This record gives sequence, structure tokens and C-alpha cells, in this order.
Amino acid sequence: MRSIVSSLGLMGVLLGLAMPVSAEVLLQAGATETKLVTAESHRPLRHRLTAEAGQTIAIQLKLANNNPDIVSRVAVYAEGKYTPLEVDSQVSYRTVDPTQKSQISHLIVLTLPGDRGSGRVAYEIEPLFDYDGSPQFGMEASVETTDGLMPSTVRYRMMVETATVSQKLLLEAQERQARADYEGAIATYTRAINLNPDIADFYAQRGSAYLALSEATDVSSTVQQASAVQQASAVQQAVVTDWETAVQLYEQVGYGTAANSLRFQLNQLVEQGE
Repeated sequence: MRSIVSSLGLMGVLLGLAMPVSAEVLLQAGATETKLVTAESHRPLRHRLTAEAGQTIAIQLKLANNNPDIVSRVAVYAEGKYTPLEVDSQVSYRTVDPTQKSQISHLIVLTLPGDRGSGRVAYEIEPLFDYDGSPQFGMEASVETTDGLMPSTVRYRMMVETATVSQKLLLEAQERQARADYEGAIATYTRAINLNPDIADFYAQRGSAYLALSEATDVSSTVQQASAVQQASAVQQAVVTDWETAVQLYEQVGYGTAANSLRFQLNQLVEQGE
């Protein structure tokens, strides 16, 4: 079953034992307007960022459009270059302003390319926007995403900060999951959830890691089979609980596509378990 990968300054609350520390703001960009990547008039628009090579950062894109169907990612360049750098680790999620529920922000967490400790580097960050379902964003295209009535312009404000502990944990957990270290991924997702319990992707990804762990378990012997039967119910309940929580949180931030996709997978899982 395909898992949801979506895709977090230091709060300094590792396992709740340290006092919070504010994030370091690396870049702030005022109100900016750009075209969707699928718009014929789209032109690259980059923001200059000087930061330590190998540093983990969080890029906040606060959308003025407040359109929940807009999805985003970023490309990272060396200053003045035309070919984007390869970013090994990048995840994204959404948040809403608790005092203004319609205000949607996209958070993109990544590790800047380059060898850690090699000093400060001049980068350029290019935000990229399109409607959910765009083939440019690695998803299946749909007729609705190219509807000419949809706005082709996005207005946003961008802020780049050092990543929080929970954001770094989310990145680490996904890297562990990609290496099939499912137990390590689950433990790391749990630490991230303990620090920040309101992010849908944390639960969606942990549920996927639980599911992958159960599918990878060797149950060749009779004893193992008996143990697996006893554990199967608990594992399924863990997946169901995490995914149900993720669906609710996706809906709270207006991310209906992710909520519906995960709900479909959840229904399939429940049917298979009956």
C-alpha cells in the first residue's frame, strides 16, 4: 500500500526536557507575486539566502490566496547558476494560524546541499506553486487542475528559519523509513509528535511506518506466526488511530486531497482486516 509522503529555529524541547529556544531567522521576503508553474507566463523568481552548507532549514510560505488546492515545493540553486542543486532530504506540511483559520502556511523542511562545516554559501530559493494534481508535482493530472477559470497567480510571503527540533526529527524519521529502519522511524516520529502534536504528516507517516513494519516482519515459523497473529490487531489499531488523526488534521488545514487519499487507504486497510 502506497504511503502518504508528503512531505518543522530551534524550540529546544527535546523530549520535553529543555526550555524552548527561538528559531534564528535567516531570510524574510515581503509580499511577492508569482505565476503557477503551469502558467504560460511563468518566470523563475528566486530569493537570495546565505547560510551554512549542510544546515537544516524551514521555509515558510504564507499564502495570501488561502486556496487549499495550491501545493508548493522549492528548488535550491547556487547563486547565479541555472541548474537546481540536488536536495537529498526535503519534507513539507501545512499549518494554519490559530487566530485566523483561513490563513494557510506551507512549511518546507530541507537540508541545504553542501558539506557541513564548509562555511557559508550563497544560495537562491525558488518557490514553485501549482494546483494539487499537477504532473509537475509528481502527481496524477486531472482536468480540473488545468481549468482556465482557476487563478494562475499566487501571492505569498516567505520566511526562512533554522529548523525546529520536531522538524529535524520529521526529516530524520523519513530518512530512516526510506532505509527500511521502520522501528527507528516510528520512535523518531513519536518524538516529533510529543513535541508538536498538531501536524497531520507526523501521524500519517508514523502510521505508514507501522504498516511497513508489519509487512516486513518474518513470520516463517509456527511460533512467529502465532506471535504475528497476536500482534496484527495491535499494529492495525496503531495504523488506524494514526491515520484517523491525520485525516482530521488534514481537514483542519483545508488539505482535502491528502485527507481523502489517506481515508481511502484507511478504508482499504480496515476491509482487509475484516
